[in-house]
Amino acid sequence: MTKPRNVLFIVIDQLRADCLTGALATHVDLPNLRQFMSEAVTFTRNFSVTNPCGPSRASLLTGQYSMNHRSVRNGAPLRHDIPSLPSELRNSGDLPLLYGYTDTSLDPRVHSAD
Repeated sequence: MTKPRNVLFIVIDQLRADCLTGALATHVDLPNLRQFMSEAVTFTRNFSVTNPCGPSRASLLTGQYSMNHRSVRNGAPLRHDIPSLPSELRNSGDLPLLYGYTDTSLDPRVHSAD
């Protein structure tokens, strides 16, 4: 049986894209990030479909426009029945973990405040 591979999905905000691969890339010192990028799959043509950051991340994780997943502001709950990368990983037997922060809250129709 093949050992499952770990997936490390890193989302960076508050950083201009041209600091990594564009005009500013030679002027911004990011040695550790550049080393990691050289060994990883890097999406250099990924663009946000909405703002602010919470709905944008919801779109990234669901593959949907914000008008479809209905998270349109930071802190807005993402519907529990919308498939997302974490929910599909969980359904396949993996254990997705979040390190850092998120602006998406739990769906109050499913999760109580207690």
